[in-house]
Amino acid sequence: MKTKIFKAAQLVFVLCFFTHSIAQTQGTLTFSFTPTAHTPANHALAIWIGNAGGSTRTLYRYCDATTYNYLPTWAGAAFCGFQGTTLDAMSSPCRIGGATVGGLLTTYSPMNINWDGLNNFGNLANDNNIGITIEETWGTGSAKTAVRTFYFVKGPAVDDQTTGIANDANFTGISLIWLPNLATATFANAAATIYPNPSRNGVFNMDIQDTVSAIKVYNTLGALVYNETLLLEKNTSTKLDLSNFSNGIYIVNLSNEKGASNYKLVVEK
Repeated sequence: MKTKIFKAAQLVFVLCFFTHSIAQTQGTLTFSFTPTAHTPANHALAIWIGNAGGSTRTLYRYCDATTYNYLPTWAGAAFCGFQGTTLDAMSSPCRIGGATVGGLLTTYSPMNINWDGLNNFGNLANDNNIGITIEETWGTGSAKTAVRTFYFVKGPAVDDQTTGIANDANFTGISLIWLPNLATATFANAAATIYPNPSRNGVFNMDIQDTVSAIKVYNTLGALVYNETLLLEKNTSTKLDLSNFSNGIYIVNLSNEKGASNYKLVVEK
């Protein structure tokens, strides 16, 4: 009996250890795209986060009672109800808590979406490879439905996909960036030493310890404020001039074909 109790206690300890060791980085996903108009122009649209701590988090849903069957993929992911045997994107218990909802999509200008890292239950989602999905439907049937998922890594490093995502016939101008909060971000692998920090004039010295092919700088809102493609050989030195930037905290991302390193820099003039 004592052996069984001891083993049970070991199991509880292991489960608690793994439960508490799962990383949950705070941050913001900024996602942008432009939907394409099709004929007929009574479009329904849904945008949602999947694999966010085991639940679907709906961010946007546009449809009405006449197009209840126009979002079959989202309606399934959001556990919506049925009309007969057809999933109904308007029927409870659709997971739409906190989402932006409205009638049919009538304009096709760029859409800018922010995700705060929370799952459907309002808890911080586990760090993971996560997908954000768009479904645009302009009639019944798969020939009039477009679904596309874009993956990013939610974690302590910046995942910058502000360029390089291909357009298609349904969605254009696509970009996304996951920016961890500065308080929880992991900074400074050994790609470079950057100093002084803070900088009193906005100019930083960089001693390059590994090859750098691109430099990107983000502000605390996740906006890309500096972007340069170049080739810096290892064991060289250069300067990063942010003298025209306002005082504040910035994330500098140095990358090459092997990966990227992030650094928190402070301009304090």
